[in-house]
Amino acid sequence: MKNYVPTVNIDWEFENYKYSHNFLLDGKGYISSITEENKEFIKPEFLYKFYSLNDYSLNSFLEGYLYFSNPKNFNDPFDCLVNREKYIISSGSERILRHRENIGVCCFTLENNNPLMWGHYANSYSGFCLKFENESSLLQNKNIAIKSHVAYLKDYKPANENLEKVIRELNLSSLDEEMKELIRKVLTMVFEYCWKMHDWKYEKEFRAISINSKSFDNKLYFDKNRVKEIYIGQNMKIKNPDSYKFLMRILKNEYPHIKIFEVKPHPLYVKLEFNEMV
Repeated sequence: MKNYVPTVNIDWEFENYKYSHNFLLDGKGYISSITEENKEFIKPEFLYKFYSLNDYSLNSFLEGYLYFSNPKNFNDPFDCLVNREKYIISSGSERILRHRENIGVCCFTLENNNPLMWGHYANSYSGFCLKFENESSLLQNKNIAIKSHVAYLKDYKPANENLEKVIRELNLSSLDEEMKELIRKVLTMVFEYCWKMHDWKYEKEFRAISINSKSFDNKLYFDKNRVKEIYIGQNMKIKNPDSYKFLMRILKNEYPHIKIFEVKPHPLYVKLEFNEMV
């Protein structure tokens, strides 16, 4: 007979999004879901990650790791409250300062065929994109605190009355203090670190967040068998032939199992062509 661990369910909402979290009372994890206008975001079977072409991206592909960047290096100054960084640090404690310094975020997308993504995140078709199989082994790691779809908000406010009400009720509950603290941290991080302005909705982002990224040098190594396909922008071979040759050597030596595609704009229609390279 199986031993079932009791759970506590926390529901809250903001704008068109509804959140549901089931926390295991043994403190060993939780399951979350997000619904937008009655459409639930399910766990993606595959995740795509775009790369600009540079020494760092080629090295991460060669060695097989995902890099967790500090949000201060993002192109969106509002992501993860970067615009409020000075205020947060000046009004917080040493613990808050360490927290902000140790945040690491790894961003994925649910699609590989958006021309805007190829223009913005792959050097205008000079970079590449990887297709990861999103099995538990890819992001199941003690260093990852949050795995979540990103919400795209039209009118973000620093205070969320619905969430504050939920936390007040949590504080009055009979749960032990350690469990309450875990739940508060998860709820706050999802609210503050897993949203972007509505203008970015085309990205369809899924992200993983670490609160101790410096402890593993911001590099989370993955099983190379989790990479299923690579998509290479049409301009790489022309504009960066040496890097292209290096990438081909990496594929031959480290990823002989994956399919390779060249990506380019269709000559007639507004869509992308994916031509498999044999």
